Amino acid sequence: MNNLKTVLFSALLMLPSFAVQSDTSFNMSIASDYFWRGVSQNGGNPALQAGANYDHDSGFYAGVWASEVDYGIGYEHEMDLWAGYNLAMTDDLTVGVGVIRYEFGGQQPQSLPSVEEMYVAGYWKNTNFKYYVDTSNRDLGYLEVSQGLPFIKVLDVKLGYGEFKDGDKHVSLTVEKPLTENLTVGLMVLDGIRHGEVNDSAAVTLAYNF
Repeated sequence: MNNLKTVLFSALLMLPSFAVQSDTSFNMSIASDYFWRGVSQNGGNPALQAGANYDHDSGFYAGVWASEVDYGIGYEHEMDLWAGYNLAMTDDLTVGVGVIRYEFGGQQPQSLPSVEEMYVAGYWKNTNFKYYVDTSNRDLGYLEVSQGLPFIKVLDVKLGYGEFKDGDKHVSLTVEKPLTENLTVGLMVLDGIRHGEVNDSAAVTLAYNF
């Protein structure tokens, strides 16, 4: 746990010093489980998470985020770092490109190899999509689509769809409710097909943004 606290604290300090201004936001959360692309990353256990985001008026953005993980092989935390650029084409349409790097560490003498992906993104009204490609293996592609449901006023509701290039896919429903100006509670329910097997999963998250 002490190692994780160090990683989470480091995550909040990783952004460049020029980003420590009103364009920077921070977040901390506790989740009943951490899911990534439809698969639990923490063995069904609660995960402490924290991150920071920087957004510039020019369209440039960068961020860092860390979470507890448990793959059953001695690794305890994941840290993600990303940067990209978004270009507003119209009031409703934005396109962008970016890069994200995943790093892992823990009790093992050597960390898991880091993973780096490039992605393209599009945002149209309440529909978002991203397509990721592993920079070391172009056959490892992943499509991510989310659709907001703004006609539901009392809750923030999104439908999600993810599909790997090899055909594995999953769908999700995410519901969030602000409790205060900074505190939000959320529920994510997933239903997916991984290598021919149907999986159902859910996680509750309590997040604080500042």
